[in-house]
Amino acid sequence: MNITFVISSLAAGGAQRVMSLLANHWAQVGYRVTLLAFSRPGVEPYFPLASHVKYVPLGIEGESSNLIEGISKNLRRIIHLRRAIRVSAPQVVISFMDQVNVLTVLATRGLGVPIIVSVRVDPLSAPTGEIWRFLRNRVYPFANRIVVQTRLVRQSFPQKLQDKVAIIPNPVLPPPPVTYPRLPASTHS
Repeated sequence: MNITFVISSLAAGGAQRVMSLLANHWAQVGYRVTLLAFSRPGVEPYFPLASHVKYVPLGIEGESSNLIEGISKNLRRIIHLRRAIRVSAPQVVISFMDQVNVLTVLATRGLGVPIIVSVRVDPLSAPTGEIWRFLRNRVYPFANRIVVQTRLVRQSFPQKLQDKVAIIPNPVLPPPPVTYPRLPASTHS
């Protein structure tokens, strides 16, 4: 199985931690894993990645100062992302975070690759802006699955998307085993 993950960056954060855990797990069980980040090259991931996870910083992050610049930059992001996804030859694409999800769904249109988008915040309590909300409502129906963490977040999606929404809480790793120092053997006379 070839899996391609897409995220804005692998800086410190909850979504980044979860993505690194998933990528590491699937790479360790034998899947071919590519992790595409919008980050610029040279920025190391905050969370460690297994040596067999292919990490590709695309260098397409950045803010826009106005609507025209934003449209232009996002069209370039979609083109660049589409190329990178094609090169990774995935059997499934998994994207995290609202804006990245929107761009990833658009970048995968027509590629014939299933897309899973993971919503890591409550869309009602963490609005992303009117334009992104509009785009999310238009492109999320093209995703094969929408993953959320809670029932409440699932309910925030329109009824027409409810069948696509799956609730998957964050993974929890078992604590590392505790090792106790060995006590010296007592000598009894």
